[in-house]
Amino acid sequence: MPERIPHSPSFRRIRQRERNHLPYPRQRTRQFPWKIIFGLAIAAVFIYVVAINISGKVSTSPGPITQDPDVLFQDPLTSDNHAAGWPDGSSCNFESDGYHFAQDTGTCTLSSGNFGDATVSVTARWIDGPKAATYGLVFRGYCYIIRGDGRWKAYRCYYDSSEVRFRRSSAINRGEGAINVLKMKIKGARVTLSVNGKVVAKNRHVHLEDEGGVALYAYNGTYEGHNEVVYTDLVVKRLK
Repeated sequence: MPERIPHSPSFRRIRQRERNHLPYPRQRTRQFPWKIIFGLAIAAVFIYVVAINISGKVSTSPGPITQDPDVLFQDPLTSDNHAAGWPDGSSCNFESDGYHFAQDTGTCTLSSGNFGDATVSVTARWIDGPKAATYGLVFRGYCYIIRGDGRWKAYRCYYDSSEVRFRRSSAINRGEGAINVLKMKIKGARVTLSVNGKVVAKNRHVHLEDEGGVALYAYNGTYEGHNEVVYTDLVVKRLK
């Protein structure tokens, strides 16, 4: 009795291949995705190296690292850091609440670094002293000082001190214990001064050093009595 062939199309294809001695189609085996994993590993290493380079260039600060790439220097001024170059002695000394400045007259200068066009800011708290006592910020040979009675003036430190008069500003917090944030922006021959976020002056055609350091200043006004100021949060930022 002849063999009966089912009418199934798939069965017929199988029998036809057997008659023609055709090989069955090979099934593809799944391979482990080594190329994809290798590519991801290379990408992860690249991202890590870039992150390390960025973090190393963020700041030369002895304080906490900031994520702002324009910060050239920063210091909370709440602990001594000899690498930064601040003097620490009888006139200027570090305490837990900041950098205390207690002397008749003079400056305490940051010795590690000269800066070109930049913005410098610092927070100052006047503890006590005579009404004529002054304190402030020095950058690239330019002095920006305020008084406890709410007045300010700015001048080239070694030339114009006696020629410039004090001006009053309502933006300055007055009296003992007052806290003021001073900011000086220098770009070329232009100087912008602000206190507590308010611009008090924009001076042009100022002849300044191309680069210079940062210093903090205090003066008792009459060479009589005690003048004490504590500084915190000094930041130097690059201008874009």
